[in-house]
Amino acid sequence: MRRSAVRLAPYLRKDAHAQVRYSSSSGTGATSKLGSWDGSIVHIEPGQHVHAVAKQYNIGFPDKLRPLKNLRLDNQLGKNPYKIGASVCQQHLIDQLSMRYFDKFEHPFTKTMLDKYIERKKESLWLNTHAHGAGVFPNKKASKKIMHALRDALAAAGYDRFGQTVLTDGQSRPKGNMYGTLRVVCQAPTVVCEAKFVDLLETAKRVIAAAAAMLQTDQHGRHLNLTKSQPHSPASQRQKLGPKTHQERRAVNPRAI
Repeated sequence: MRRSAVRLAPYLRKDAHAQVRYSSSSGTGATSKLGSWDGSIVHIEPGQHVHAVAKQYNIGFPDKLRPLKNLRLDNQLGKNPYKIGASVCQQHLIDQLSMRYFDKFEHPFTKTMLDKYIERKKESLWLNTHAHGAGVFPNKKASKKIMHALRDALAAAGYDRFGQTVLTDGQSRPKGNMYGTLRVVCQAPTVVCEAKFVDLLETAKRVIAAAAAMLQTDQHGRHLNLTKSQPHSPASQRQKLGPKTHQERRAVNPRAI
């Protein structure tokens, strides 16, 4: 019982922060922020039960997130006054704060959380917002306010709240959707809480515009900007790769050298 309490203790508070190291199926480690009251480093290694579901539904882990390029958030208030950062991936990824449920030591809520992510596969764009640096209330309020602004920015760009294209008047066929994960983090929640929504909306529009350049798909579900490190568009996942090794090539073509 005592061992279980010690293992679960770092997960009891969301608003404090600790370094978290976790390993994906590729064996690569990553570090993120997760709730802890003692500031210790928490090691998260997803179990095989998690990897099996992630592989079946093409869901990745948050170490695949990459900073959003060409993002300029300066305005009349200064250089990125809301201290907002954004990262993307052309694949659906588990949120960093959910990793607490997916350790190899199965959490009581693991199945519930996996079912939640499976159900979420219906959404084209997985949008997550997080704010930290103040108390519980301003952090939560800022996160919700940023989410509101991002969804309004999606609507202004011609998408619904899940990144699906909305047909406009005179448009015979829809353009592609935004497919993947967009994570937006704010380190100045108090400033966001006090900001005018119209100003925050302009920042959100810049984030969505930059994210669309990475996550936009064509009518067949293929990403228009297919990165070498993130070939995870729905269409690309259906393409079967040919044999790679020398032995596999010879098995297909005995004349191969």
